[in-house]
Amino acid sequence: MKAFIQMNIVTLVVVLLSLCCNLPAALAASGCNEAEALFLNASKQREAEAQRVLLEKAVKLCPTHSKAWNNLGTVYEKQKRLEAAANAYTHSNQGDPTLGTPLAGLGDVAMKLGRFEEAAEWYKQFLAFLKEEKMRGNPRGLGIFEAEYRAKYERVQVKQKILADSMAGVVPSEMILRGLVPI
Repeated sequence: MKAFIQMNIVTLVVVLLSLCCNLPAALAASGCNEAEALFLNASKQREAEAQRVLLEKAVKLCPTHSKAWNNLGTVYEKQKRLEAAANAYTHSNQGDPTLGTPLAGLGDVAMKLGRFEEAAEWYKQFLAFLKEEKMRGNPRGLGIFEAEYRAKYERVQVKQKILADSMAGVVPSEMILRGLVPI
C-alpha cells in the first residue's frame, strides 16, 4: 500500500510538472493568436492612431509577431516618431529576416534622420532581397518596389558624396544641384 501511495504521488508530481512547464507555451500561443487578430483588425483601420493602438497591443501579446512590428514601424514613421519606427523595424527584421520589408523601412528612417551611410546599407540589403525575391518568382509581390528603392539608393549615394566632398571643402556645382532634388 505504501509503495502504491508513493507511486501515485510521483505520478501526480510528474503530471503537475508537465502541466506547469507547458502552460507558458500554451499562454504564448494564445497571446499570438490574439495578436494575429489584432494585426488583421489594424490592417482594416484607416486612421494611423487606431492602427497604432491595435499594433502595440499585438506586439505586447506576441513580441515575435514580425508583421505587426513592421506595420507598427510604418505607423510610427507616418507619425514622425522615427526612432520608435527604427526600433519597430529592427524588431520585425530580427524576428523574421525573410520578411524583407523592414529593410526598406530602416533605410527610409535612416535617410530621414540624415544617416546616409546607414540608409545606403539598408537600401542595398533591400535591393538584394528583391533580387532573390524575383528569382523565387516574386511570391510576395514586392518586385514593384525595385525601381523606387533603386532610385532611393542612388540618391543616398549622391548625398553621401556631397557630404564627403563638403567635409573636404570642395563641392562641385553639379553635385549641389543634384543634391537639391527632393527625396
